[in-house]
Amino acid sequence: LGNAFLANEAQVMDTVQHLRRKARDAGSLADNARERVVVDNDAIAIEPAQPDIVYVPVYDPLVVYGPWWWPAYPPYVWSSAYFGPWDFVVGGIAFGIGVQVGGGWFRHPYADWHNHNLLVRRPGAVGPWSHDSIHRGGVAYPDPRTRDRFGAVDRDRVRSRQDFRGFEVHAPPSASSRVPSANPVARSTGASPLSPQSRDTTRQHSERGRESLGSTRSAPTGSARPSPAGRERGKP
Repeated sequence: LGNAFLANEAQVMDTVQHLRRKARDAGSLADNARERVVVDNDAIAIEPAQPDIVYVPVYDPLVVYGPWWWPAYPPYVWSSAYFGPWDFVVGGIAFGIGVQVGGGWFRHPYADWHNHNLLVRRPGAVGPWSHDSIHRGGVAYPDPRTRDRFGAVDRDRVRSRQDFRGFEVHAPPSASSRVPSANPVARSTGASPLSPQSRDTTRQHSERGRESLGSTRSAPTGSARPSPAGRERGKP
């Protein structure tokens, strides 16, 4: 969702408003003891009923939005087992226990739906939110447009995050290990194919190979082949 927002803020915010209108038309989105729904012209805002307590909602999209309009792409449904217990359910939306928030909460960005951007409250002023690539921690941007807009990836940051997340770090192979030798003896002994050591080792391998080949050619004990006379006697 964050990548989609960086790529096209206006489209993501329009999609959120489209879903909220569908939930409101279905009767699922309305004022209750946990949240307040504010309608300002064509924009729908959802605010905590108590400014210092936030209740996180969880719901089944197939219930809250009504009949799904893309049958081939059904929505993802969160299992309630991950978020329970629930102490309040209304309109198909479940709310767990409230989370107490302090003054720092009001410095978080909030949506300016009419202008398709986010605003940040600062001491004595309100200004537009802007993405700082430093907070991304070296994670690559998924599309060229976003990558060109916010800068190149910091490879050192990516590596540091991999170390933290338990990835094994392997040293790059040396030039000698990347180019295999055509001589198997040289690969096993590390000697040059033209060195005396390599020639002596090759001769030893060759002699052992001839000895082995000769032993396989001789018939094993107890398995002598029958004579031609014996074969003739066995004919029908």
